[in-house]
Amino acid sequence: MLGSPGKVMKKLPHAWREKRMTWTHDRDFLDDTLLPEHRNPGVVVLHGGDGSLVSLVGGLQTALTVFGHGGQVWSKTKSTVNPDGEMTIRSRNAAGK
Repeated sequence: MLGSPGKVMKKLPHAWREKRMTWTHDRDFLDDTLLPEHRNPGVVVLHGGDGSLVSLVGGLQTALTVFGHGGQVWSKTKSTVNPDGEMTIRSRNAAGK
């Protein structure tokens, strides 16, 4: 996971080139105006940014199982993983819907 939104935005081109997902606590990355699909290497938003280790570990276990390998498969998706392991994965079709 990376730090502040400014630092993360600077790392996105590198993540895109290297076919690596971005893992963060910042829900702003779910906003299509800040991170449009054509620049999205794949984002996973996890809880626990408030320092709650229980929240982080709960979601991280699920996230590692699902997203831990083959990150390029998740390109252009935006996902959230709750502390209880519940996930939401969003992607757009070719028409952008």
